[in-house]
Amino acid sequence: MPLLFVLAGMSARFALENRTVREFIMQRVCKLLIPFLFGTAFLVPFQTLYARKFFDGYTGGFWENWKYFFTHVTDFSGYDGAFTPGHLWFILFLFLISMAALVLFHFLPYERAAVHTGKIPAFRITILVLLVAGKKCLNRETGIIRYWNRASYPVYLLHQSILVALAYYGCDLAEMSMCRPRRFV
Repeated sequence: MPLLFVLAGMSARFALENRTVREFIMQRVCKLLIPFLFGTAFLVPFQTLYARKFFDGYTGGFWENWKYFFTHVTDFSGYDGAFTPGHLWFILFLFLISMAALVLFHFLPYERAAVHTGKIPAFRITILVLLVAGKKCLNRETGIIRYWNRASYPVYLLHQSILVALAYYGCDLAEMSMCRPRRFV
């Protein structure tokens, strides 16, 4: 996880080379904040619906659970149907890190920050070297890479809700099959 946040900071720096501050903010709002808000409003409540059904025997519908989701806050796990950002917490953190990086890179130019790199521990320098090597060696444009670059974000947004629903119904099927009488031939 920390490596992904380092990548978020680095991508912010590179993005600021080609964008104005306003363009950068608008791009991050459109790519991170809006999907986070939409997903928290409409995808994560499905997950808490199934959690409530599984753990509490909830029998109500989606819209009743949706109201409950936005009016109850407990431990942020979502197991009780109450509010949680679910797996989308990561997108929120990326947005916040991008905004923090914007402030850092806007007010502290890269050249001034580079003076302080001697104080960075060796393992972080190793990570940065690996990232630079990866950029040089693995930054090739192919049809497969283009496809997965476009497909990975929607998959990330939807995967948890789909997995939770499949697990719920899978457990239901497993429970039913365990209750069936065995046939001996």
